Amino acid sequence: MGRAKDLAKRIKPETMSVTVDIAGQLEAFDLYPITVGGWAEVKKKCSIDMWNILLALSEGVSEDNLEGLSEEEKLEKRKSAGMELLKKLDHGVQLQMFHESLRPWDAQITLDETDKIISYGVIDQKEYFQMVMFLVYGVNPEDIGEGEAPLAEEGERDKSESIPTQEGPST
Repeated sequence: MGRAKDLAKRIKPETMSVTVDIAGQLEAFDLYPITVGGWAEVKKKCSIDMWNILLALSEGVSEDNLEGLSEEEKLEKRKSAGMELLKKLDHGVQLQMFHESLRPWDAQITLDETDKIISYGVIDQKEYFQMVMFLVYGVNPEDIGEGEAPLAEEGERDKSESIPTQEGPST
């Protein structure tokens, strides 16, 4: 096996643990970040250039642009930028993002199967928005400072429940 191929197999991306409801049983699995190639597919299929959107939003909340503002004003600007991003992520874009993220699990997963998982399996709205933010920014919710990203209110699920975990693919 070539060295590059071996190197690729040893890389383990940071994942986000996601909980889905399967016939009343909660099960967790790892959501993978979208690769550069995955974002190219999202762009091709949805005509949205996430890179340009993120660059424009980042510029608006850069330290230079926030200089002289109070912490409250900075927080408000960041929240506003996050909401602008969410407005651009319509249902089709979200579906394609999740589809690309689930491909390490199963390269043959269909859009309908992806839709079923995220539409019926994910029952916690806060977790859903955290998943979207993870896919966009590539960081877990606990890595995002309080109030830096717009998230829905806590869902109905009791987080203390014991949830079996599905191990992801060994890429």
